[in-house]
Amino acid sequence: MLESAWMPYQDVGLLILRVAMGILFVVHGWPKLNPNSPIRSSWGWGRGPWPWASPSKMLVAAFVAKRGFMKVPFVAQQTTGWELDFILLAASMALLFLGAGSIALDSLLGL
Repeated sequence: MLESAWMPYQDVGLLILRVAMGILFVVHGWPKLNPNSPIRSSWGWGRGPWPWASPSKMLVAAFVAKRGFMKVPFVAQQTTGWELDFILLAASMALLFLGAGSIALDSLLGL
């Protein structure tokens, strides 16, 4: 019953999810793109024509580097765990299967 009450607003929910994810990707990605950032110079991010990471690179970074090499737990107290990487990957996969919804720029851009 509650599902039918919210059904007309499912596109609004997809918009909220896309905007929130976009904000997180920009906030966490900007230090990696900024040429003056200590993160970019120490980690070597941003080399090549596409400075941002693809989802497969993000998956490798989260599971191989943080979980395997650095032995970081899912939620870490003294450092950053890989819970943010996990939720961004899960939300990206959900949007992949659900689509952008009707409140999107896709029709304006011809996509």
